[in-house]
Amino acid sequence: QRHFGGLTSGSERLKGALHVILGTNADVSRDRWKGHFREDLWYRMSAVRLDLPSLAARGVEAVYRYLAQMLEAEGAPTPEAIFETQALHRATHWSWPGNLRQLHTFAVRSAQLHPSIGRAIAMRDLPRLGIDEDPRRAHEFGRDRAGEPR
Repeated sequence: QRHFGGLTSGSERLKGALHVILGTNADVSRDRWKGHFREDLWYRMSAVRLDLPSLAARGVEAVYRYLAQMLEAEGAPTPEAIFETQALHRATHWSWPGNLRQLHTFAVRSAQLHPSIGRAIAMRDLPRLGIDEDPRRAHEFGRDRAGEPR
């Protein structure tokens, strides 16, 4: 263990405990076994581990609750009032690779777009809000692989 010498603030030296919190979406444990991550650093940073599931892995109900809370924080109506049924289904079943940050951006954009278009947000509006069509997953949302409605 190394000791932290403290910080200097003007002419006064500050001492105290230093705790570092690290976060990553990489599997560092696997990477260390492959030789892509230094093993000594792994032991230093893994004293206390907290594995959190991705937003998509938390389930549709969790995504809906987060979305509703975020819209409410923006002063927007409920998700059912803002989105057409199919668009809300897509939003709650989306993979959200950016996790809560991406969902928050989506909620803010939705809260701003809804009053400006004067109607419920439809499937065609979702790319403007950050949910782009992924042809590999289009079949999951009532579209064929070419992206055309079934």
